[in-house]
Amino acid sequence: MASTIAVYGLIRSEGATVRAAAASLGLDVVFHDQPTALATSLEREMPRAVLIAHGCDGAVEALAHLRGHVRYAGVPVLGLTSERTDLAFGEIYHQGGDDLASPRSLRGLVARLRQLAPTDRAAAAPDATRACAVVAGTSLRWRTIVGRMLTNAGLSPRFVNNVPDAVEQACADDVRFVVAADDLPPDGVAAALQRARAKGSKVPWIVVAAARRAAAVRLALQSVPSSAVIDAYAPPDHILFAFNELAYPQLAERRSSARVLFGTAVSFRTAGGSEDDVGFTYNINAAGLFVRTLAPLEAGQEVWLELWPPRTERAVRLVGRVAWRRAFGPTGTATVPPGFGVRLIEGLPGDITRWESAYWALAERPEPPFRVDVWDHLSHVPPPLVASTVG
Repeated sequence: MASTIAVYGLIRSEGATVRAAAASLGLDVVFHDQPTALATSLEREMPRAVLIAHGCDGAVEALAHLRGHVRYAGVPVLGLTSERTDLAFGEIYHQGGDDLASPRSLRGLVARLRQLAPTDRAAAAPDATRACAVVAGTSLRWRTIVGRMLTNAGLSPRFVNNVPDAVEQACADDVRFVVAADDLPPDGVAAALQRARAKGSKVPWIVVAAARRAAAVRLALQSVPSSAVIDAYAPPDHILFAFNELAYPQLAERRSSARVLFGTAVSFRTAGGSEDDVGFTYNINAAGLFVRTLAPLEAGQEVWLELWPPRTERAVRLVGRVAWRRAFGPTGTATVPPGFGVRLIEGLPGDITRWESAYWALAERPEPPFRVDVWDHLSHVPPPLVASTVG
């Protein structure tokens, strides 16, 4: 049973709040200051979670180790930083993390750690009863990162590294969809997809391509049904969004407004609460939004939110009701990361109108899934975990 929290890069003298949060849940804290020490500790005992000081020396290496081994697929990673900004969230997601928390917020840390099941979180053997998703690419690290995301979404990943195997697996009866790097050897993903369609496979394909190749890949696939192209710099769970849109078009037709990927930091608290928490939006529509967090609120709770809508220079304050939630872990087939969905009710004078106007402007002319300045930064300085896969 996981009874420890592993902490990397945080000076012990600054870890009092982390220790207090762990102690309140009966957990021990083990501090590490070198990636090798963290790796050795993980071999001895699987922790409940790993907390990494955002931006510290060796943080990327520590995350690379965690996300490069399927054994640690079920271990959540929290970035520790008091600056929970759009850029900080963007970087932690790109590097394989799951959420950000302030090392000084006892409430925020306890809320997240309490949600994590106290079990050995080592990856279990693939469950033959689960639906499968094919992950096709040459980079072992990329396949592991995507596979980890799929495992925690309740799917069983099946890995291949070439066009013939991708085509064969795409035609299997238990496969829900295919995720493929665009440069799949020997002749690329377009050839693979067309051959799969010729063999009668109708499952959706989500293609991952670097920004400089994405436009050409979209052009090559524009006549191929049930396919989508995801930018390599997008968080892996955007694959779930693309699959949901391709597999269930009837759901989109029933909505009064389409869901659109958009990420920005959002402060939230239960109505009447005394302390804000901070999450990150995943998708939005005219009447609601989904908030990514390892501390999702309960369905039915009224929630106060403050965030910047797309393409605006003014924050809005909104009131909503939690419609549903998803906790961390493989709790059934999921099409969103951990967090909670909110149906908007009201806001400060004019803020609901501002939100709706900003949403419709985005829906009519989509932009990258983070705020533009954050996306430009991430796209020009690709994190090593992403750049080494499809760059």
